[in-house]
Parts: sequence; structure tokens; C-alpha cells
Amino acid sequence: MLQQAWIAAVTGVAVAGVSALIAWFGLRWSARRPGTMMVAVLGGTMIRLLLVGGVSILLLLFTQVHSTGYAAGLICAYLAFLGIEVVFVVRARQKDPTNAGEEGVDKRAG
Repeated sequence: MLQQAWIAAVTGVAVAGVSALIAWFGLRWSARRPGTMMVAVLGGTMIRLLLVGGVSILLLLFTQVHSTGYAAGLICAYLAFLGIEVVFVVRARQKDPTNAGEEGVDKRAG
């Protein structure tokens, strides 16, 4: 039983890892296109959440995966990868030439 929980946790980490790879590719794609980073990150997040949710539902409904182990692995890995993603987004945003010197500037007339 314990071995099943570990296999399920590793499966959860793998699902979160695929999601993180998609985020990394999206960030690299948007880095070459000025002004698209936040759209790619936010849109990518929605797509990845739907993908992870769909895969999780399919795994839990149609396999004998240990649900607690899977959920624990998925949640822990997803949060860790999300933290890493935030660091990468902040660093990339600081290097974005379309963002240079414009943080906190009110562009409205008047």
C-alpha cells in the first residue's frame, strides 16, 4: 500500500512537471515577442490548469491510482514549480525592453 502511494505521488509530480515544462516553453516563446509575456503567462496558466485538472480527473476515475498520494505529489510539486515560474517571470519582465523604465508610471493624460 505504501509503495502504491509513492508511485501515485511520483505520478502527481510528473503531471506537475509537464505543466511546468509547458510554462517554460511559453515563457521562452513570449520572450522573443515583446509585449506578449503577460498574455502568454496568464493564458498559459489557464490552459495548464485545465490540462492538469482533466488529466487528474481521468487518472482518478479510470485508474487505481492512490488518490491521496497523487494529490499530495501534485499539489506540492505544482506549488514548487509555480514559485520557480514566478521567479522566471519576474526576471524576464525586468529584462523586457518594452518594460524598461515604465514601472509605476501613470500614462493617462492630465
